[in-house]
Amino acid sequence: MAEAIRDNGGAYEKWEVRNGPPLGYVVVKLHAALEAGHDLVRNIQRFVPDELDHASAGDRRVPIKDTFLISPAHHAFYDTVKSYLALQNRLALMNEHDLVYRLMALSKEEFEEWLVEIESSSAV
Repeated sequence: MAEAIRDNGGAYEKWEVRNGPPLGYVVVKLHAALEAGHDLVRNIQRFVPDELDHASAGDRRVPIKDTFLISPAHHAFYDTVKSYLALQNRLALMNEHDLVYRLMALSKEEFEEWLVEIESSSAV
């Protein structure tokens, strides 16, 4: 395997013997989850109004869109990107400044191109 592809770092690599679904199957499922997560975050940002009522949290009021929609959707997308890159032996890309925010800013087509590019350079 080329060194350029193996950029997870020693702390994140371990030889293991496993029995289960083929890793290619896992890649396909993560790919689909990333597309759905990308659509979800972008659609919340674009179509959910900022002026939603605030929810009460004790003595303070919190914004519904940011607190209960954007934040958990972003967190799920972040973790899915990280898992996907780890599986593709490209975890070091997570060190790029604002990678997840840059990915969320991509159009659907640009994001799909990014996924295909990562998959084409992977050994999985």
